[in-house]
Amino acid sequence: MVRKNVASLLNSIETSLRSNHDALETISENINSYGKVERETNLKQILDIETVIGFCIQVGHALTFRCLLVESAKAILEEKAPLFVSLLSGVVKQLSDEISEKDEIKRLRTVANDIGVIEDHDTECIYSTMSKVGLSDSSWSPFPCLCAAFIASNIWNTASYDVNISGFNDNIHCLARCISSVIAGSELAILERNEQERRSLPKDHVDWKRRFPPDPGRP
Repeated sequence: MVRKNVASLLNSIETSLRSNHDALETISENINSYGKVERETNLKQILDIETVIGFCIQVGHALTFRCLLVESAKAILEEKAPLFVSLLSGVVKQLSDEISEKDEIKRLRTVANDIGVIEDHDTECIYSTMSKVGLSDSSWSPFPCLCAAFIASNIWNTASYDVNISGFNDNIHCLARCISSVIAGSELAILERNEQERRSLPKDHVDWKRRFPPDPGRP
């Protein structure tokens, strides 16, 4: 349920990244050369930034809720089935960090992540979700630039900290959780896709590309 919700939100964020690709690329290429007026003008070219922030906050909120479920599941299993938790923890430590893992390894990581054996729940959740629904292409590369543009949003004008909940009234504190995990998860998903494409190429073609890599300065 939570993964489906996160997948839907990530799909909406990716749609916004595609529609704002040109504006984000311009900001990224000239972020250090623009003056204040030019920078603000370009930031205003980003469409529906408040809506995108809302999607990101919902992702962070869903990850926070999922973390509570994972911690509860781990506590129950440690009490009722400590041998299973211990065995799974030992197996996970022996898994390699190889990109583009076998399906059996992925399923094992998913189970370990769902019961809190893997420490970085959020990144693993985003990574596996992106890989399953196909959100692993280069369209996510402007995401850090989009996050930097969030500071220009009017949403900060209405945010106020509530000491009773140790957070902001509009859940803006969940934004950081989304940003860090989506950036890390998307990078892993992109690396996995690139590795799969490399492995699908004929061996002779791969060897040729290694011996004669493309010149990035050549048009």
